[in-house]
Amino acid sequence: MKTIERPGINEKWLKSWKTVSRRNTQWIKSQDNKNVATLSFYVAHGEAKQIAELKANPVKELMDLLAPVTPPRKGYESFINHDLSVYGSTRLSEWEIIGIDQQRWDSGPVASAFYATYFEQMIAFYTHLLFPMRHPGKTIQLMGFGDFSFTALGFIIGRCDEASRLARLQFSAFTKRYYNLLSARPISCFIARILADYLGEPPVIVRGDPTHFFKGEIAADPVMHGLFNEWRNPDTDVLLQHCLAACDIHTHQAITGTKSYRLEFGNGQWTRIPIAILLVFKLRILLGLSNPEVDHPLMDSVLGKLPSADLVYRPDDLLESVRVRMKQDGYNEQEIWDGYFG
Repeated sequence: MKTIERPGINEKWLKSWKTVSRRNTQWIKSQDNKNVATLSFYVAHGEAKQIAELKANPVKELMDLLAPVTPPRKGYESFINHDLSVYGSTRLSEWEIIGIDQQRWDSGPVASAFYATYFEQMIAFYTHLLFPMRHPGKTIQLMGFGDFSFTALGFIIGRCDEASRLARLQFSAFTKRYYNLLSARPISCFIARILADYLGEPPVIVRGDPTHFFKGEIAADPVMHGLFNEWRNPDTDVLLQHCLAACDIHTHQAITGTKSYRLEFGNGQWTRIPIAILLVFKLRILLGLSNPEVDHPLMDSVLGKLPSADLVYRPDDLLESVRVRMKQDGYNEQEIWDGYFG
């Protein structure tokens, strides 16, 4: 059997968890009250708190947000997607901290992380689709490849129907060129590629590596391409070698520093969550294939294992109230779907 050359585990990543956990705990505390308040304001009033403040205290540079458009804006279109994105990111960090520090898979925050990003994505699909109607001759490219990781998370926790719908909409948005390709990174590109392959969609091939490398940086795309080529291989020994190399890559993409903006997880998110490997394992199970045992520090926690099938995943009370309010304001997933495929 051919031995795959591994890039090795990043030593800085091995020693960084206490710092990452402390910073993310502080970040959650600083964000949560404000974030919950802004989402609760929308639930109560049907518009973002930021819009209400703009109406009360007009700012010339932002008045375009209040200008009438056709079709008219719905109450959830302005700022709510950003608030949901922040809420999803804080719940993801909360879940990661619980998983590593308490060695417990907590279904609550991970479900909220997925559903917050699911609703945020649906709003983005809607606004991108309507932008050329509201502003003839123009399009926007504000969608980011990092959201594919949350789609993968949906599959991993067993919300496969919602995750499949999300993925197909993402692929359609990709073909419409709604994505900012500057946001593409190796692991999210791999996730997009493997989901397209699993769902029978056209290939999604995007460069994740930078066009030039700084000193100390390593190429990640070749390793992720190798894993993609073997992800359906029934021989778990062959797959294992590629999984180990991909785990190494994750450690190099999950460190902070002066050049962390160039890395996939340099912002402190997903640092101990082997999202690519978990997705491979989940999709292989759905295809009736077995998985290898991967002995790697990235996999050595409760977050390195697929969850029990009997756990329940649903939006928390705040997210459910946001969804109810969005529906009152005209949120219709079938309308969004028909806009892309109808």
